[in-house]
Amino acid sequence: MRFQTFTSRALRAGTPALVAIAATAFTAGVSGATPLQSHHTAAPNPTVVDAIQAWLAPGVVNPQLKLGPAQKGQCLSGSRVNYEPSAWRCLAGPNSIVEPCFASPTGAAGASAVLCVPAPWSDAFMLKLTSPLPFSSENGSSNPASPPLGIELANGSRCIFSDGAILILHGVPLAYSCNVGAAGGLDRSSRVWTVEYNANVKGGLQKVAVTKAWTLSSPAPGGPWNSPELLITPGSLGAVRVGMTFAQAERAAGEALQQVGDGMVYPASPPAHVETLFGGMSGTRFVCVAAGTAQGSQQTVVTPQGYQLGDSLGRLRQVYGNSLIPYHTPPGLADFAGFLVHANGGTFVFRLDSSGQHIIAIEAGPAKFNPVSCSG
Repeated sequence: MRFQTFTSRALRAGTPALVAIAATAFTAGVSGATPLQSHHTAAPNPTVVDAIQAWLAPGVVNPQLKLGPAQKGQCLSGSRVNYEPSAWRCLAGPNSIVEPCFASPTGAAGASAVLCVPAPWSDAFMLKLTSPLPFSSENGSSNPASPPLGIELANGSRCIFSDGAILILHGVPLAYSCNVGAAGGLDRSSRVWTVEYNANVKGGLQKVAVTKAWTLSSPAPGGPWNSPELLITPGSLGAVRVGMTFAQAERAAGEALQQVGDGMVYPASPPAHVETLFGGMSGTRFVCVAAGTAQGSQQTVVTPQGYQLGDSLGRLRQVYGNSLIPYHTPPGLADFAGFLVHANGGTFVFRLDSSGQHIIAIEAGPAKFNPVSCSG
């Protein structure tokens, strides 16, 4: 929109006309005629924020997202447009960068796919992974809050937060790429958000209201090891995930860990009232995770299917049915009996107690996981 600028010279040239208008208005007011009406522009509505959680639960995609055809590719690093640890920057096909892509909240390093949401108003899709997630390049847990992925402006433009080459105009980084122009300098200090908008590189900046914004998140893959409830999957125990280094696992567990014989890793000072939690390392990486019952524990360790550590064999059969594969350790190794289950992209091992009626340990790892490797 172009606004005319009136100079003092223009005012002087138009003085008689202005005086005449003023006189007419005054006369109308005192003679009972309809006075001039004052027109006020309605205040813009507060910005609507649509907070979308990509995954509602392990393996459960938010139905608010419309899924398009699946694609194949690999993830390269943590996302640059969403700073959550579960958000990834990926390559779909030979050369198409897509982000953010969210790992399922199971956090499994052996995950076979991630959920990619390139724009909140376009189709999301599952990216079938051709290689494991690169946890050494994931986003940190202390990153700042992610900016909105998408915004809609009062002028009708829709804009996506971009990590590519960013134009800086009059000192304002235009980090949002719009269907027409670009925007930046997002101001969220009032109920009506605003941005500095540029329709083309040659033009200037215009402050425009943001009518709607979309944010994306995903449930954290798990909590620290002293959490009241922990989810165990073939790739994770709470926030500790298969594929992590010792230092990464310590930060995720929220406590000091120690490595003992045969590559086993335990909490250095186990908190009271929690189960016996541990993991197995091969070289510099975790290869499996496990939990065993502890007397007096008030902690719950549960699988994605809802089976809880310490439950009965009958409950195990009820949950996993024909998926249960009887297992017994090979001769010469620590003797135990139990069951294998291939699920969630990997393998669970359920160890029976001496009575054969209750599960006293759950071990989990990738599909080719060796049940002995997390048993000590």
